[in-house]
Amino acid sequence: MSDLIRRLRQRKLGQWSIAYLAGAWIAVEVVDTLGSTWGWPPLVGRLVFVGLAGGLAATLVLAWFHGERGLQRVTALETTLLIAILVAGGGAAALVTNSASHAPPARAATDAEPPTAGDPRALAVLPFVDLSPDGGREYLGDGIAEILINALGRLPELHVVARTSAFEFKGRNQDVREIGRRLGVGSVLDGSVAQVGDRVRVTANLYDAVSGLDRWSRQFDEEMEAEDLFVLQDEVARAILAALEVELGAGRQVVGPGTRSPEAQRAYFLGLHHWTARTTDDIARATEFFQQAIAADSSYADAWAGLALSYALHIPSEYNVPGLTSTEALDRAEATARRAIQLDSTLAAPHAALGSVFQSRGRPAGALREFRLAIEKNPGDATAHHWLADLLMALQRGEEALSEMETAESLDPVAPAILAEKAEALMILGRREDALAQMNRGMTLVPDSPLLTLYDGWFAFAADDWERAAASFARALELRGVPSDHIRWLETGLRDPQLRPVVLRELADGQAVARLGPNVADVFGRQEVRFLAILKADGPDAAFRFLRETIGDAERVSIYVPVLPAMMGPELSATPEARGLLRQLVETPQG
Repeated sequence: MSDLIRRLRQRKLGQWSIAYLAGAWIAVEVVDTLGSTWGWPPLVGRLVFVGLAGGLAATLVLAWFHGERGLQRVTALETTLLIAILVAGGGAAALVTNSASHAPPARAATDAEPPTAGDPRALAVLPFVDLSPDGGREYLGDGIAEILINALGRLPELHVVARTSAFEFKGRNQDVREIGRRLGVGSVLDGSVAQVGDRVRVTANLYDAVSGLDRWSRQFDEEMEAEDLFVLQDEVARAILAALEVELGAGRQVVGPGTRSPEAQRAYFLGLHHWTARTTDDIARATEFFQQAIAADSSYADAWAGLALSYALHIPSEYNVPGLTSTEALDRAEATARRAIQLDSTLAAPHAALGSVFQSRGRPAGALREFRLAIEKNPGDATAHHWLADLLMALQRGEEALSEMETAESLDPVAPAILAEKAEALMILGRREDALAQMNRGMTLVPDSPLLTLYDGWFAFAADDWERAAASFARALELRGVPSDHIRWLETGLRDPQLRPVVLRELADGQAVARLGPNVADVFGRQEVRFLAILKADGPDAAFRFLRETIGDAERVSIYVPVLPAMMGPELSATPEARGLLRQLVETPQG
């Protein structure tokens, strides 16, 4: 043994191995970064790994025979070993290539055709109505619907509309045929929930969205204990699948184990309710409720995932929730996401949260990887498709971004952010007429959305359509409760060529918030708005200088990068200077 150790030291096998592994690690990181950025197929990474593994074996053979005190001539044994390594490496590469070529294609939601209204397996799950005697259980009906949406949406046999769009019809008592038409589904599920003490009763109704007739109805009146609510949810999901004639493998559970703690389940449902509302105050409340759920059951993976998604939105470039610095919020988002994955590796949400964290930290390759992992685990996750599309827009990969946004729209057809940002992707591609048509369609579907009308104003602003910009901004500010005299300053100033330079200057200098009021600071005080105003008032050179100063003046920047190419337009965003600045912004940590 001592002789072997002496010979290993003489030939410096340890040093050769360490040096090779360090170089191989760098090579893997480079390939991972380039592959994620440019969309290389997974086969490339596998072949690189096989090649590097074979290279390590070859390096050890060469070091043994030609190390510092090794032989200086090639021996038959050395030649045999090297040939064996080459043959083994070639066989492994062939095996990897063959398995990749014969593997069944992954169910990529980007390739899925949007379902027709008559497809019974295209499903919308509406909030369940609270019929509890004492009321106050609205969160329970919302939560059951949310759990069913998430569970059924993971099944490749179904196309399930996301919560944002399904909950748009909450409390409206609208004809199911109209709901089916607007959401593009063939089936609609609604129901009721009643809790008396610690016992819960659920009624579910499945409708044909084309005819409006009942397809199936059932009352789950076993009156289970609230602590076994997840069992009831799984039973409801299985009954729905049976009604839709979807076969489920033996022993396969639809709804995950969740929690057996009524307190944790209640807090989780309330957290979901506030997270979906997506205002600064609601994100803060959602964080509190997810923390309460974890305090009641520290093994509740869904609650950890919800907390991760909440922390990811705390930063100024998102919802600017007070109380934490950007670094603290992102650190917590990463830690809670990893805890959720540790508890349940099948969840998609924590990977979406990690993608958001990496994007905010200026690590686009890692963000792309995590968003795609989220989609792989749940192709029906509209948020993951939406966030991936946002990142692709920032990377100026417009066609891919549009494809992902179309998938997100098919899953969440009346979500204002998705409707608006699909138009954003069209603007990046230079398809302005299509973008305006998309905005008109969105504002018809969701007529009172401040977000949609604001986006419409900014797109018109970028295109020098001052009449449309003034009208859209006026409507958006009215919906936000801004006083009419404040609105008049902006509306009149944009329409009047004589006053317009003054308005542009105040927008460029960040002074418009003082005119419009503090409740619009999250819109008119943003860096991307200042960039657009400078672009219109002073031209591209001044606007690009503003971006360079923004990057250089702080450790982090607070700017929503995906919208910048749409604000610039296809010609300006394609210039080398613009592309370089945009890439630099994507790789700069966001605060």
